[in-house]
Amino acid sequence: MSKPGPAAPWTQVSMWCPNWRVAERVAVTDLGPFLAAAEREAAIDRWWFTRKGPLWRLRVQPAPQRADHAVSALHAHLEDLTARRAVQRWAATIYEPEVHAFGGDDAMEVAHTLFHLDSHHILRHLNQNGRGARDHRRELCLLLGHALMRAAAQDRYEQGDIWAEVAAHRISGAADLLPPSADVIAAVHRLTTAHTPSAHSPLATSPGWAAAFAAAGRDLAGMAGDGRLTRGLRAVLAHHILLAWNRAGIPGPHQGVLADTAARLVFHRRSHAPGTRPRTRVSAVTTFNATAGPSATPDIEALREALIAQIRALGMLRSPRVEAAFRAVPRHVFLPETPLETAYSRQVVITKRDRDGDVISSASSPSLVTAMLEQLDVQPGHRVLEIGAGTGINAALLAELVGPTGHVTTIDIDDEVTAAARDHLSDAGYPQVEVICADGADGHPANAPYDRIIVTAGAWDLAPAWWRQLVDGGRLVVPLRLHECGLTRSVAFDHRPGGVDRMDSASALVCGFLDMRGVIAYDEQSVPLADGVVLRVNPADLDTTGASGSASACASDGSALAQAMTYPARQRWTGITLGHRDPVEHLDLWLVTSGVQFARLIVTAAARAGGVATPALRWSGAALHEAGNIAYLTLRPTGDATDELGVVAHGPDAAALADQTVDLLKRWHAQQPAQPIITAYPAATPDDAMASGFVVQRPDSRLVIAW
Repeated sequence: MSKPGPAAPWTQVSMWCPNWRVAERVAVTDLGPFLAAAEREAAIDRWWFTRKGPLWRLRVQPAPQRADHAVSALHAHLEDLTARRAVQRWAATIYEPEVHAFGGDDAMEVAHTLFHLDSHHILRHLNQNGRGARDHRRELCLLLGHALMRAAAQDRYEQGDIWAEVAAHRISGAADLLPPSADVIAAVHRLTTAHTPSAHSPLATSPGWAAAFAAAGRDLAGMAGDGRLTRGLRAVLAHHILLAWNRAGIPGPHQGVLADTAARLVFHRRSHAPGTRPRTRVSAVTTFNATAGPSATPDIEALREALIAQIRALGMLRSPRVEAAFRAVPRHVFLPETPLETAYSRQVVITKRDRDGDVISSASSPSLVTAMLEQLDVQPGHRVLEIGAGTGINAALLAELVGPTGHVTTIDIDDEVTAAARDHLSDAGYPQVEVICADGADGHPANAPYDRIIVTAGAWDLAPAWWRQLVDGGRLVVPLRLHECGLTRSVAFDHRPGGVDRMDSASALVCGFLDMRGVIAYDEQSVPLADGVVLRVNPADLDTTGASGSASACASDGSALAQAMTYPARQRWTGITLGHRDPVEHLDLWLVTSGVQFARLIVTAAARAGGVATPALRWSGAALHEAGNIAYLTLRPTGDATDELGVVAHGPDAAALADQTVDLLKRWHAQQPAQPIITAYPAATPDDAMASGFVVQRPDSRLVIAW
């Protein structure tokens, strides 16, 4: 059997034009579309460029099987440009990657992926929006640099150090620095504290652009945490910003002023060195709106209102009462060691890790908190039980919703977590919330029954205590694992009135949560497939004896499954086009209920960048496996806001599994299922007393999923 070949080496060409403007025009109107077309035709895998005045260096990585053809076509195209006098001359030159500057071999792969995506986006942006005073390239670079640093978990002062390092590379001395105008200072502050761009921002219409910088930031932070960077993380991030600003064509002096202003705003210093006189003139910075505070000192009220506006824009904030609760609760009091900009952002804030470094407590994303509170539908006077105290923020929101006539009890298994939550609630003005240290699976009978129970940690089962302590007609909201690979939905269950042992779902949302600790915790099982690639599976789907077929007709021998990716990939495209906003988030759950052996493919950034596996992120690596073969869902763009759904399979009988998966996807598309209907019963309920559908068996409950 043949294995997939290695990636083709990079090739480089240098291109000289009469001047800077001609070089950019040729790249935007000619080279960019030529390279994008070659990429769509699978002649090249990646490409990117750097600028040096009228000289552009173009780096291209051809597709492995078409390297000679791709390089010849590129050279022929440059010859044509030279003949038309668009280019003065060109030469094939040698590319020397800056491996140390970007943090080592693995980090260089992350860099190449970002270089490629950013090059594509900047040329397309300049082509679509024109070039000149209104192309917003300065604003875009500030926003993208901020996105890179935030995703790398750099706090405000670490970001300031990075901006200072960027400035140091672009300013030769204090005498070269022009004091920026008040408008420029205000614009830089808005853009370097922004969490989301406005609806009119180029980043809002090209979400993949900022996502590429965020993905690189997360991957580099992970490598730094694992000790895999050969250079400091902040130095690597600064180098990325410098190169991104080069690709955008921002003059060096302008880069220096913008970066220095951003750094000084962080450290509350003067905007220029004392005693200096203006020397370098910087053209006016034109701005588009971004959500952020208005001054150098973060304004809590402005940050809070910005966060509320973001969540509302996402469609997750619907009721005035939940909005009022968000406005009333001082998030920063519950996150005393977190920068204000982070406390009032939509990101998850980690608050505690165990000895191995695994996260065991956090403040959930406010977007998800909002969505679950809307699911819970708390009313004044309700008695509410929260499983998972966290920082206490959610309990404070619940206290606002139940009002003075209601009561909130919050439970956590960790005594340090509950002690901190109790202190935070008291400091924020919610001493009436009762904080209990206990296993949430047991509930808290002393304050039962409850009108509402909300679980804020991932649960594998429905604890019997939750049923017993919920009033007839009450509601339970729980992030429930519906498959052993980790597929989770936040389900709002309504308890049937009249003493009926049954709960029916009112809604189900895609979510991810830290798993519960205690008696209903669950350990995952994974099968390594390749470097940086593992398959999370249901252990029941594996024939661990090695005698495939003894456990089930389709069971995968674990050792055979581990060899699946040594077989070449078989790719199939379905012809199904999906819009980025289409309601298809439950496709993975539908596959689970179709009776196949479902799994999740987990791929590191380096493995993805190297082309080892490219599962669709939209469904968190949804995959199927059967008898030592795997097939995973993938996407390829068909437009700015559409993708085609496809399948990639590996294994001795990969073609058959790929075809089977395509048939399943076409059946799903024909049915157009939207929301799942999930019904919960006690574990002892017989089959004939349950609704029809796909059954998920748990020790304490039986779940039926229908569409």
